This record gives sequence, structure tokens and C-alpha cells, in this order.
Amino acid sequence: MKNYIYLFLFFLSSAVFTQNASLQIVTGTKCSMIPPKGFIPGVGFSGFQQAESGASIVVMEFPAPFKQLVSGFNGNALKSQGMTLVQSRDIEFDGKTATVMLITQVVNNTNYFKQILLFGDSINTVMVNGIYPEAASNLEAEIKKAIFSVKYNPIQTVNGEQSAEFKIDIKKSDLKFASIIQGSLIYTSDGKMPPETENKSMIIVGSSFQNVAVENTKEYCLKRVKSLPYGEKNVVEEITPITINYIEGFELVAYGFDKENNKQLIYQNILFTESGTYYIILGTTTSDFEKNLIDFKAVARTFERK
Repeated sequence: MKNYIYLFLFFLSSAVFTQNASLQIVTGTKCSMIPPKGFIPGVGFSGFQQAESGASIVVMEFPAPFKQLVSGFNGNALKSQGMTLVQSRDIEFDGKTATVMLITQVVNNTNYFKQILLFGDSINTVMVNGIYPEAASNLEAEIKKAIFSVKYNPIQTVNGEQSAEFKIDIKKSDLKFASIIQGSLIYTSDGKMPPETENKSMIIVGSSFQNVAVENTKEYCLKRVKSLPYGEKNVVEEITPITINYIEGFELVAYGFDKENNKQLIYQNILFTESGTYYIILGTTTSDFEKNLIDFKAVARTFERK
């Protein structure tokens, strides 16, 4: 579970990017909400955004117990992901205990605020994350109102794979679709998060959402693998140029250790677009390195934008 919490925080740290009288379904989730005026459905993630202000509301669902996930939201854990916990308190939301938080994060010399609502039960957790730069603080009240308008419908039909802006083919691997989190597709060895099989393999396919100023793409890839949870232990074995569906990038293989100090294989493939965004394919496993690396590489080569 601790590894899963750090993955959860990793997604949270990466999240920087017409009001109607009725609820709008949040694509790729079992949630609906009333977005603030001028916000449109998110591009590449589940939620809503306002491009001119740089504000967004991201909705994420996790197949993990609420109490366990919330317990990992402490100042030290957030700090390790470059975030500062300003305030955290428990409230009653929709008849259940929930947690609201205020977090700040500096990205590219810009200070961002994150107004967060966390709620769930013993099986699932929902996080609604309202993000806005300090210059757009006038949107705070509207964003908070939208966050607390969220409704979770457990019987709502969701096709997470179809809601992403890209796809991969896992048919020739042992992987199964597990979840979509913040626009990133997650596949595991048993379709559960975290995987419960002895072969704890996982592959994540995501995007940067926004333009990223990268002068040296190879150096960026090397730094990125070190920024992963427990990445300071990762040792890069190889990094090679690769082109997949006309998008160029680098394929990287590294070895490190997970939270329980098990040796871990890390496969990272980052593809850089001409518009300044990138796609990332990240595979990890603690067993059968040779076979899983073959699978990770084969799956990565099926990547394509829709």
C-alpha cells in the first residue's frame, strides 16, 4: 500500500495545467459535477479546464481504501514530491467523513494552489483537485463551489481506455487494464491497483498535458527516471533513441529498489512531440525481468495517438 500511496502522490505532484444548472459527467470517471463558468472538459485528463487562466479541476478515482490513502497525505510525504501542505481538515461530505486540503506547489517559478477534496469508502477513493496559479486566485471561490458539487455514482458505466487521447495494444502481454488516473492509462498483471499477483508488473501510459521546455531530451529522460518514487536508487543500464508512430524519443532501462527493498526493473519510454508536449510509457516489475522487459518494449511499440 505504501508504494501505491507514493504513486498517488506522484500523480498529484504532476497535476499542474459554462456553468450549467445541472451536473456534467466527468469523462472517464463515475463522477459528475457542475464546473465553474468558462471551464470546458479537460484535454487529456478527467475534469475541466480554463486555458486562459491556467486553472483546472482534475477528478481521479482510486481502487483503494479511503482511510489508507488519506493516512499517506502528510507533510513529509507531500514535501518529497515538491508540495507544501498548508491546511488539512476532516469534514462531513455526502453523509461520510471526507478530507479537504490546501496544498501549494511551485512549478516553473509559478506558485500554484491546490484545493483538494478526498472522499470514499473501504474500497474506493475519489480525489477532486482544483488547481490554479496564484495570479488566478480570484477563481478560488468558484473552484471550491465546483469541487463540492461533485457526485459519485457507483453504477455509472465507465470505459477508461476510450476516454484517453492515446492507446496501446496489450493483447500479446499478460497485462490487464486496471484504471485511468488523471488521463493516464494503468495496466497491471492482474487488473488490480496495486497488483496482488506474485508478478507485480505495471505499465502506465500518460502525457505531459502542457508544453514542457526541454532543451536536452536525453538528459530530461535520465533526470525523469531519478524523480520517480525511490528513484534516487535507480541505475540506468541503457538509453537509446527510438521512434514510435513518427514521434521521436528515448527508451531507457534501469534497475532500482521498491519500498520493501525488492530489486525492481524500470522501463521508461518518453516520446517528444513537435508541439512541446511528451508522452511517457513507464513499466515496473519486481520479477521475471527478461520476460517483462520484452513485454514492456513490445507494448510500447504499439503506442499511437487517437
